Amino acid sequence: MNNYSKKGVSPVIATVLLIAISIVLIMLVYLWLRSFAPEAIMKLEKPAYDACNQVTITVNYLDADGTQSLQIKNDGNIPVYGLDVLKIYDGESSRVPITNTIPVAGVIESPLSGDTPNSIEIYPIILGTNDKGEKRPYLCNDNKVEVAI
Repeated sequence: MNNYSKKGVSPVIATVLLIAISIVLIMLVYLWLRSFAPEAIMKLEKPAYDACNQVTITVNYLDADGTQSLQIKNDGNIPVYGLDVLKIYDGESSRVPITNTIPVAGVIESPLSGDTPNSIEIYPIILGTNDKGEKRPYLCNDNKVEVAI
């Protein structure tokens, strides 16, 4: 006869432990996957990409005595927080941020340094808020203005 006793974890405790471990793993996977989702930015109580439809800018390229500049007017219904300027050369490009805020119906003139590009693409940036109430810039990719030189 065997003189050893069979002891182990009861089936109820084992089931509770398996469920608890499963819940913890599901939460960890959820938090990890959530880090890949883009942050929701709101402007005027709607998503920032919808607010971009109200952004309209007019751009004039000025070249006086070798000094290049952009004259930018905000014709839209919301202020423009800044601009992302893409200067395009033969097969190359460079990005130049313009950090001036342009109020509604406002006009700014911003100098451009460097060689004269073949064309320029200007993308407006608006300022929205995230879920925590923090102010965040949002690039309006669909509202680019192209300037041929």
